[in-house]
Parts: sequence; C-alpha cells; structure tokens
Amino acid sequence: MHITQPEQLRSRIIEQGRFAVELRQVNSRLRSLLPQHLHRIRDGYRQSGLSPAHALRAALTDADYLEHLNEAIDIGAKAHAARLQQELSTMLHATFK
Repeated sequence: MHITQPEQLRSRIIEQGRFAVELRQVNSRLRSLLPQHLHRIRDGYRQSGLSPAHALRAALTDADYLEHLNEAIDIGAKAHAARLQQELSTMLHATFK
C-alpha cells in the first residue's frame, strides 16, 4: 500500500500497533502454554512405561509438541515483523513533519 498523506500514515501506524500488540499477546500465551503441553505429552509417554528421561526425549520430539512449538515460533516472528512495520511507518511519518 502506497501512503502519501500523513493522516493515512498515522491511521496505518495505529492499526499496525494494535495488530502487533495482539500478536505479542497471542505469542505470550502460546509460550506460556508450551510447558503444559510438554508435561502432558511426557506424562503420556511415562504412562506407556518409558523412563522419565526417555519420556522427556520422546515428548520433545513428539509431533504434537513440535506443532505447538512451531506455532509459537511463527506467531513470534509475525509479531516481530508487525512491530518492525509499525516502527518503519513511524519513522516515515516523522519525515512528514
């Protein structure tokens, strides 16, 4: 999107800021849930008879855990990119003054 008016750019900065905050909140929640997912999966392996060390290793390579981990990484990267876009737009807005 090509923005030429300072008012349009200001609206875009506010929109990008909200989006960045939302993504950071989702990322924070996903990261806080990762240990719970790991413990749940590890406990499942423990119930199947694996030793604690083997159960942990199995849980860390479990497809379900890796899916949650990849989701958290993806959202984190999107949150970072959204924040960078907001900062770039803010710097551009400063050139209009």
